[in-house]
Amino acid sequence: MRRSLLILLVFVSNLAYSQDLIDRAMFEAEKIIYKLDDDPDIRSYTELIERDSLNAGNYFKRAKGYYSVWLESDEKDTAAFNFFKKDLYRAHALDSANCNYNQWIANKCELPDSLAIRYYSKSISVCVKTERFYYERSFCFMRLKRYEDAIKDINMAKRLAQGTTDEVARVYMTNDYIKYRGLCYAKLGKFKEAEKDLRKVIEADDTNWQNYIYLGIIKSMQGKYEEALDIYNDLKTRAPFVISNYLYIGNAYHAMGNEFLAEKNWYFAEKNGITVDEKSKSIDTQIDCLMQNFRLGAE
Repeated sequence: MRRSLLILLVFVSNLAYSQDLIDRAMFEAEKIIYKLDDDPDIRSYTELIERDSLNAGNYFKRAKGYYSVWLESDEKDTAAFNFFKKDLYRAHALDSANCNYNQWIANKCELPDSLAIRYYSKSISVCVKTERFYYERSFCFMRLKRYEDAIKDINMAKRLAQGTTDEVARVYMTNDYIKYRGLCYAKLGKFKEAEKDLRKVIEADDTNWQNYIYLGIIKSMQGKYEEALDIYNDLKTRAPFVISNYLYIGNAYHAMGNEFLAEKNWYFAEKNGITVDEKSKSIDTQIDCLMQNFRLGAE
């Protein structure tokens, strides 16, 4: 009943008020309907905004509150996500040069990669020495198949990471940068450089099992299926619990014409929760499929 009255109120307001007032009324009505102002942090920033509607920082902080509500709902609370975007864009409208607002829009508003790049570029133009912005933008370039641009951003992020005082964090980040650079080299057909980068990160950390799979894929892309199988089987011995490895073993056997062993490994992978379809079986597009899932969150 209350929801119906609120919607009717907003509808009737069309007869007498401007679109701006209508939008604001709808915004407040929806918050009441979905009880989002029950969150004390959101409520406190709402009160601050009521006193000063031109303070971009308060909109940004309330946006982060809505974003937290959305995450806590397992990303199902669409109302919270919509309020998050409204507040974030409002903060950006008030202070479009703020590198954090640009980065959050690029990273969290589910934009097309080509548009996200614009916001990352704005962030970089303001905060030029922030490695995170280069790193995140590189994923957009990867998904757009602009691998040379991705490598440039990765190299810049890697260079900036050398100024990190936390040695453990620096090594971890550097290995990540080298790994993704290697995948970009592979997509460019620069397999020597790609293998060099992947072997380097495996040498630095031989417990990161995904890197073995990446190296095996790069071998397969060159038609070196037996070498790929050696890598996958080594991984199977070291870490038999890495179920996705069986998918790639099956792919290598399939490429070699051994359908019996291909089907056997695909069956085991699928039985244990791995998606096995024509797309995941294709060696030529395996890195592309992986790159589609390369997403980073904003803090």
